[in-house]
Amino acid sequence: MYRTIIIAAVLSVFIWSETQAESANSADKDDTLKITVTSLDISEEALNLVYEIRNDSQQEVWICDDTRFDSSYDFEVILSEDNQILTIRRRLDVPVPSNLVWFRRPRGKYIRLLPGEKQDEYLSVNTPLDAKYVFDLRRPKPIPRSCFYVPSLAIEIGYYVGNLPEMILNMIEEAERTYINNVGTIPPILKTFGGALSFNYSREQLRNRDKEIVIPYTHQQLKGEKVLRTVINKLSIPCQKRQGPSNEDRQRYRRYGFGPDLKTCTRLEIRYKPSAKEYFFPFPINQNLLSHEEIEYLKSERTFIVEDQNILESFANKIIRLVPFHGIVRENTIAHFDCYHDNGKVTSFNMYDNMVIETEEKKMLSYYPGFINVRMLIPELQKIEYRVQCAVNLRDLYYRLQFYNVILARRQKKLPVKDSIIYPVSTDWFDAITSLGTLPKSDIKVFIIDKVKRPPVCPSAGEGKNHYAMNPNCKPDSPPDMVLLFETKAGWNQHGGPELFTFDNHEPKGGCVLLNDGTVKFIRTKEELQQLRWK
Repeated sequence: MYRTIIIAAVLSVFIWSETQAESANSADKDDTLKITVTSLDISEEALNLVYEIRNDSQQEVWICDDTRFDSSYDFEVILSEDNQILTIRRRLDVPVPSNLVWFRRPRGKYIRLLPGEKQDEYLSVNTPLDAKYVFDLRRPKPIPRSCFYVPSLAIEIGYYVGNLPEMILNMIEEAERTYINNVGTIPPILKTFGGALSFNYSREQLRNRDKEIVIPYTHQQLKGEKVLRTVINKLSIPCQKRQGPSNEDRQRYRRYGFGPDLKTCTRLEIRYKPSAKEYFFPFPINQNLLSHEEIEYLKSERTFIVEDQNILESFANKIIRLVPFHGIVRENTIAHFDCYHDNGKVTSFNMYDNMVIETEEKKMLSYYPGFINVRMLIPELQKIEYRVQCAVNLRDLYYRLQFYNVILARRQKKLPVKDSIIYPVSTDWFDAITSLGTLPKSDIKVFIIDKVKRPPVCPSAGEGKNHYAMNPNCKPDSPPDMVLLFETKAGWNQHGGPELFTFDNHEPKGGCVLLNDGTVKFIRTKEELQQLRWK
């Protein structure tokens, strides 16, 4: 029999009172986040939950957005010993045995919410539910094979109050001072983060490192995480011990995956809500690279049409390989896909977070980040995406320059002067900031070394070692609007002035410049180029 529980406006008062009472026990009154459940749908097939997290405090907070251990879950599902409470848990400050060794260390992604900002999230998981542990390694109490029903649902979300990246960096710097002064056993925090330089390198290629951060599980070395907890009672959540996928499902997964079959699709129509601007380029740091006309184009309620058969074939070959997803996605933006063969519709689906789709049958499927880049489906979006990636390269180089004093100090096995910025000489500036300094072998991971040594290239400029040059006139104490780095033709350790700048790496014509305060601009004309401060 099909069982459904839907919580709507009639029951909103009940949910609000429950969530507020529980949250107040977990955090201080002045910085407590507010969580409001707006929709809950429970059936014999799925649990779908929509809620809003709002920061009404006067401080910034960093909320845990993901604790991924494998590709199928981004949170834990925990059943209480008496099977009366099912907890959806997403946080890192969880105790585990100190001698535990993971095949892959879990990591958490945290998103920054400024005062007044909110985030809408949509949780979907198949029922009957079973436990899914990441950190809680206790052997769970045996669960009956037959389906039973849990009356309460709890949501636990970890968060930090204040500047989380700065908090972590201060801890690392303190550990480095202790290690250098007492040369001995490497402090655990350094083994986890690999020092200040490695912490900086690990954050490269984030589209907005001021807004998001990914950190590894630290065995509770990172203190200060608070917990926002909400409980909803008087429910009936189907649970049972899973029997695993059927043989038919296993064979389909090995051969294809679980995604929709789009091989007959000849036309793809895509609509973004609220718009393509918010879906693909939500951060002001990215939007500053766009012209007024481009912003208006992305903000329009137009339907984007893809009819290039090579693009459609590549998309179909990848989308069919999706796997079941049981997780939480942000509902702030949605992409809706309609797939047609000639004049008839083949199928349709929604996409969240650029990596999770919801089929017509309400099944949630996902793929590894980077496996499919839907920005590449539309040429106009592809051109802007290349520009944004180029700006990300420049911002990463900017932060490397901010840490150059750390490299110099490590070569001399000294402590860096705090808040002291030094730029390398322009003749070998890139070689200088790819140096790792003198570090214990266990302090730097192989993937960090590879990332540091890999030269940044403009993704739309073709082959080349490095497409960026340094302005030798710019010093740490130069005006904030002076050009520090800028785009050029492929080369190595290039340095000079506007004569090296190129407009040819992008389409439409233009190039990125990085100012001394970390701002990236996209320059489209020679007049704009000459108006920049070079000396």
